[in-house]
Amino acid sequence: METHNTQDCLPLATNVSTPNVTPPQHSSPDGHSVSPPLQFSTSTPVPQSNDVAGHPSLGSALISISTGVQSTMSSLHNLQVAIINANGGRNLHQFRDVFTQLQQSLHREWEGIIRFLHQCYDFSLRAARLRDGHRAFSDEEFSHYFRELINLSGTLLSSSQVVLSLHQQISVQVTRLAPHLSCFLRRSGKPRRTPVYQVISEHPQPASASKKTDVRHDFVQSNLLAAYPDGPAALASSIEALYEIFIGISIMSQVWASVYERHQFLVRDDFQQEQSLLDGWAEDTELILSAIAYLKKMSDAITIDAVAPRPKHRGRKSSRETNDTSLPICSSGMQRRNTSSSWGKEVFTRWDLFFGLRRRR
Repeated sequence: METHNTQDCLPLATNVSTPNVTPPQHSSPDGHSVSPPLQFSTSTPVPQSNDVAGHPSLGSALISISTGVQSTMSSLHNLQVAIINANGGRNLHQFRDVFTQLQQSLHREWEGIIRFLHQCYDFSLRAARLRDGHRAFSDEEFSHYFRELINLSGTLLSSSQVVLSLHQQISVQVTRLAPHLSCFLRRSGKPRRTPVYQVISEHPQPASASKKTDVRHDFVQSNLLAAYPDGPAALASSIEALYEIFIGISIMSQVWASVYERHQFLVRDDFQQEQSLLDGWAEDTELILSAIAYLKKMSDAITIDAVAPRPKHRGRKSSRETNDTSLPICSSGMQRRNTSSSWGKEVFTRWDLFFGLRRRR
């Protein structure tokens, strides 16, 4: 079987490491140092959230995050399948290790987003209950609980900035890896197995074909298209999907910055003004719960490896076809390494430290 040399296309797996991203640091409300957003595209502005009731809407942010996560999962799956197809159905360990590490990192990131959304849910639930039950409290008690919400909004602003910073680091890694993957897909040419869906499209069913035959034709064609995805398109979609997540988290950060700022400028013990800022949070509780449930499914699904059907061979396979260790290794570099030394491991220890400290406080 012919294999493709990955030389000059892919870097060493050990080079896929945590980037040295050191933009100017800013202090968040609770004293943590966080990085400002990296601008992935200067021509694509981050949409601003719209004010609804007494606070900016979380709806658009949750939609962007959920849509981006789903698109990231499907695009990366298609990209991995395309690379496997480009190798004649063989999942080279160089690529397998990189994708495994990326999947693990995304899983950790999405679990971190879920934990952050649980914090958002806690705030929205408290705000809604305080709004509905304000008559049960004295003015002094109401102001006390409201001040607790102010402190919590500052914590959520800090959390959103940490989530955003960590997502940017993953996006930077994928962006750096993209030219090497694109190079390999370009040099590998067409898959070694004939893309049968092209044959089907070149020989359409006659006009006299039955409706049942047309349905079967469409079914086969759609499945073959899924089995032979467009690699460059999947790579581009992956980057776009990561940017969609970036937009959602950015909007979420804007929401909490706005809430925190508004609370800070309140006239102390202004009951009517305090109460007005509690409007609208009841609707957000349902939106947040739906997003959490959806992201949990996506977080589990991202860990599933892509596979492609192996081509059928006649006769006895050579040792070169059956032994992965005989595959050419890129002299510039790619060597198989233990995936436990994930390139995202250093990044995501910050997830555990950050949210662990939150739980203990």
